[in-house]
Amino acid sequence: PAPAVTGAGPDAPAGGAGPASQRGAPANPQGGAPTRPVSAPSATVTQANPAPNTPGVTGATATGATLTGASVQQAGFVAFPREKMPAHVMPKTPLPPGMSSFDESLSGDAARGRAMLTQGIGGCLGCHMVSGNPVMRGVIGPNLTHVGSRATIAGGLFPNDTKHLSLWIKNSRYMKPGVIMPTLGAFQYDPVTKSTIPKTGLTDQQIADIVAYMQALK
Repeated sequence: PAPAVTGAGPDAPAGGAGPASQRGAPANPQGGAPTRPVSAPSATVTQANPAPNTPGVTGATATGATLTGASVQQAGFVAFPREKMPAHVMPKTPLPPGMSSFDESLSGDAARGRAMLTQGIGGCLGCHMVSGNPVMRGVIGPNLTHVGSRATIAGGLFPNDTKHLSLWIKNSRYMKPGVIMPTLGAFQYDPVTKSTIPKTGLTDQQIADIVAYMQALK
């Protein structure tokens, strides 16, 4: 008997290629038009509700696909517990010569610090995000939502403790040349603009309050 020709019907042209609707379909053992498996319904997914202050997420569509049905878990913050990190892995970068001091005897107030950032004092809201704080929606600088849980600051250059975080807010450009974060402390010399920040800059007490708030963000 003649071998079966897959995908070639009675009206197939020379070369064995049938019409476009039949091309590549398996032969029907009962005769007639070739069979084709029924296409499975396309799977749909639903995007989980975005975390507060998540930029760019406006609804349940993405790249033209409707997102419904099974939920998709968004990635969260993952970190090794700071208190369990051994001392030898913590950075010991020395402060640059001539770095201004900070009054470490000051006691910061987290509520005042949050209020200052919310009101725009220091301009932090222009660059940073804090989930749960509706005005902290910046995307230029690092997300500060869990900054209190981090072991280091400045890209791992300094330990994330009260002293270094306070000095970083006061004059980050002096601590790490090349950063885009502006100098914020009052009467601090900005090595980029070659000018001194006026008395309208942040005082040590204001910085202490902001640090207290940031250390509470875990």
